[in-house]
Amino acid sequence: MDAHKLLTKRYLPVVIIVAAIIIFALLLLIRPSNKITASKERVWSVDVATVKLTNISPTIQLYGKVETPRQTMLEASLNAYVKSTPVLEGHAVKKGQTTIVLDDRDTQIALRQYVAEAANLQAKIKAEINRYKFDQSALKHEEIIYNNNKNQLERMRTLIAKKIIARVTFEQEQNKLRLQEVIINKRKMEITDHHNRMAQLQAQLAKAKAQVDQAKLDIERTNIKAPFAGRIAKLYVSVGDRVKISDPLAQIFDTHNLEVRAPIPNQYQNNIQQALTKKNKVKATTSYSNKLFTLYLDRLSSTITVGRAAIDGLFRFSNKNSNIPLGLSLKLQVQLPPIKNVFGIPNQALYENNIIYKYVDQRMVAAKINVVGTTTKNSQEYVLIKCKTLKDGDQIITTAIPGAITGLRVQPVTTTS
Repeated sequence: MDAHKLLTKRYLPVVIIVAAIIIFALLLLIRPSNKITASKERVWSVDVATVKLTNISPTIQLYGKVETPRQTMLEASLNAYVKSTPVLEGHAVKKGQTTIVLDDRDTQIALRQYVAEAANLQAKIKAEINRYKFDQSALKHEEIIYNNNKNQLERMRTLIAKKIIARVTFEQEQNKLRLQEVIINKRKMEITDHHNRMAQLQAQLAKAKAQVDQAKLDIERTNIKAPFAGRIAKLYVSVGDRVKISDPLAQIFDTHNLEVRAPIPNQYQNNIQQALTKKNKVKATTSYSNKLFTLYLDRLSSTITVGRAAIDGLFRFSNKNSNIPLGLSLKLQVQLPPIKNVFGIPNQALYENNIIYKYVDQRMVAAKINVVGTTTKNSQEYVLIKCKTLKDGDQIITTAIPGAITGLRVQPVTTTS
C-alpha cells in the first residue's frame, strides 16, 4: 500500500504534463485557418453630367420688408380738443380727405376779434385821411386870417404914433397875432406828421390782417387732411382728447409708392450694380394673399446696416398695392442679368456650398466653385455655378455620396448634358 502511494506521487506530475501536451496538440490541429485575403476597393455607382457652359440669367431668392419713402406724421398745429376721427387705423384715405377734426370754437372767437380790430384800424385810417384834408383846408384859412391880422397890426402902429388908440390895445392885438402864428405852426406840424401816422396805422392794419389770416388758417387746420393717398398706419388720439401744438395725431403712408427693402449678398452685388449702371431692369416677383406682384429694382442703399455686410436693394412695385401692409416680410424671386460661362447642377451635386466633384479617370476630384444663383428647367431647380477650372466637356458627378473625398473610385451609370 505504501509502495502504491509512492508510485502515484512520483508519476502523477508526468501524467499531467503529457496530458496537457496532447490537448495543446489537438487544439493546434483543429484551429481555424487565418489566411489573409486582399480586400476589394468599393466602386460607387454615380450619375455624371457633361459640362456645357452657357450664358443665362440666374434667379436668386431674397427676403425683404415692405416700407415706403413717403410716410408722414400728422401733428396738431394748435391747442384744441379732438372733435371727431372720421377714419381709423388701417383705413384707406384719398388725398385731401379729412382724417381728424379738432374743435374750432376758440379759433372762431379769435378770428372775430382780429376781424374787429382790422375794421377798427380801417376806420382810423379813414379818419386820418379826413383829418389831413381838414388840416390842409384849415391852414389856408388860418394863413389868410393871420395875414389880415398882421396888416391890421401894421395900421395900428400908425394910429399909436398919432395917439389915436392906446398902446394896450396894440399889444393885445400883437399877442393875438403871435397866438395865431403858433396855431398855424401846429397845423403845419400836424400836416407834416400825417405820413407817419398813416404808416403806423397801415402797419397795425397789416398786423391785424395777418392775425385774421392766421386765425383762418388755424380754423382750416382743425380739419386734418391727408397730404396724399394712402392708409392710416397709426391713430394716436380719440374724441375728447386735448392736444397741444406738435402733438402726434396720426401716421399715414403712401400706398402707391411702396418698396421692399432686401439685403443683397456680396456675390451678387457687382452684377446688380452693373445692371443699374447700364440701366438694365432687374425684375423680381413676390406673392401676397394669393396674388402675384411684380417689382423692379429701383436703387441700392447708400449705407450698410450695422452688423451686416450686405447692401440693401430697394424694389419698387410696378402695380397698385394698397392692400399690402407696411412692415410685411416678403420673399422675392429676383431675375439677375445674364452671366457668361455658367453651368447648372442639381442641388445634390453641391457640397458645402462651394465644392463639386469632377469625374476624372474613374475617380472623384474636388473643385471649388462660386454659386451665382439658381434657374428652373422642366420644373427642376438647378444651382448655377461658375468655376475657372471648368470647361466644356468636363464631367461632373451629380449623385450625392456620403463622405465624398478626392480619389474615391466611382463608376458612371448614366451620363447627361
